[in-house]
Amino acid sequence: MTIQRYTGENVEFHTTGDLVAYEDYAELKEEYERLDKSHSAALAKIDALVAELGAVDAVHNEAVFITDEDYDRCPKRVQDIIRHLAVMQVPAYRSFVSSLRAEGVEMFAYYISIYNSDAEMHAHSFAAQLRSKSEAQS
Repeated sequence: MTIQRYTGENVEFHTTGDLVAYEDYAELKEEYERLDKSHSAALAKIDALVAELGAVDAVHNEAVFITDEDYDRCPKRVQDIIRHLAVMQVPAYRSFVSSLRAEGVEMFAYYISIYNSDAEMHAHSFAAQLRSKSEAQS
């Protein structure tokens, strides 16, 4: 879509300061709202997945830190399960969570850039650090 200048009452300001026809703006706003709802639904699914995998990670952490005394009191089958849990790795989960955190930081960077361009640079740098840590864990 090319931006054209209009004069009159049915105009909206574009972020660059150019004027945009209200009809173009309304169409884009509807598309944005549709995509925002779709995005929100996807994020809700992701949040549920992260919560479930977080529970698995919590069980893993409990297995890792079980005392020898408690381990010895367990039946053989439970000891086998504990051994498997103790060495279990969830790198895809950890990488995914780090990626989500980095995305959140970048969303904040966009927001904060309105007020302070240096803060945006620092936020993007921090997001890159989160991503590199997740890649190192994979």
